[in-house]
Amino acid sequence: MSGTVKNILYLSSWYPTPENPFLGNFIRRQIEILSDDYDVTIVHTVPQTNSKEIRIVLTEEKRFKEYLVYHPKGINVVQKFRNQKRALKQVFNITRQPDILFTQILLPKGLQFLFAKRFFKCPWVHIEQGSYFSPKSWGANSIFRKIIAQLSVKKIDSFFAVSDFLRKDLQAVFKKKKIELLPNHIDLEAFGAKKKTKGKIIQFLHISTLDPNTKNPKGMFDACHILKQKVGNVFCFNVVSDGEKEPWIDYCDNLGIMDVVSFEGAKEWAEIPSCFHRADLFILNSVYETFSIVLAESWATGTPTITTPVGIGFDLPKELGIQTEIGNERSLANAMESFILSPDGFSQNIIRNHALPYAEDEIRFRLKEIINKYSA
Repeated sequence: MSGTVKNILYLSSWYPTPENPFLGNFIRRQIEILSDDYDVTIVHTVPQTNSKEIRIVLTEEKRFKEYLVYHPKGINVVQKFRNQKRALKQVFNITRQPDILFTQILLPKGLQFLFAKRFFKCPWVHIEQGSYFSPKSWGANSIFRKIIAQLSVKKIDSFFAVSDFLRKDLQAVFKKKKIELLPNHIDLEAFGAKKKTKGKIIQFLHISTLDPNTKNPKGMFDACHILKQKVGNVFCFNVVSDGEKEPWIDYCDNLGIMDVVSFEGAKEWAEIPSCFHRADLFILNSVYETFSIVLAESWATGTPTITTPVGIGFDLPKELGIQTEIGNERSLANAMESFILSPDGFSQNIIRNHALPYAEDEIRFRLKEIINKYSA
């Protein structure tokens, strides 16, 4: 292509909507930093079971245009994609010609991305952070989803993973594809380090959807049960979640640990830093993560972490916290006990320094480097 890149079209399998405001909110923040330097249009399709018409909702932000395209869902694979394609064509016909197509998270919308590439005939930059590329999940995927992924990746011009941990698994699937690294970004100003006031009760924090398939909440609550039997009520495990909490509240009640576990509902992004500031330590117990923004945010606030070896928490340096075994609640309970016995062995400044590579300015510079490859 010739000329300077000005217009970017952005599509993603995850993106926040009024119906699901927290899904992919970090992707929206990447679009915001792109729109500091480029004209960005985000198009996101939303299937509706009882709808018969296509409805386009345009929101013109100060920094970018957002098209939410509501369309009939369809009852089988062929009909679903036909409806998606019809919805995309309708909105593509009223958007400007992009210089570059950016996409996030290949499944389930890879065919949509492929259609956009063919429709506009522009370079395609893809960023991947889907956990379905873990060896366990990929093996369980349907043949149809694997074909979609392989067909799409062949047409991608620049392919990025958000962590080295994920890149390894992607490379095992797409052996001949060059895969580069582009992490997610965090706001180092919002997630600043504040001096922590030590209390009599150690405050552990966890933030997630509590998805049992990836976050292993059962293991965390079982660890709290083990830990309470050993040390008593000298700790509190605070859970912040936009997911379904009621089954886990019942589970904790049956374990007899509701006096050491507390649940909070969804938080707006601006409220999250104070959660880290109040915590002595953050816990991640996932069976798989591709990046884990909450780890980077925890480090940015100078908060040590207990984490399984996933995402950017893989091979955790000792100055950041304690590494635990995946699926081992006793390993987690032992790590929590170790911190209770010796909570002062961590430097906020050293921990915060590990978050600096994920600063907004660092990722903005990297995005510009990628885009400049397609400017002549």
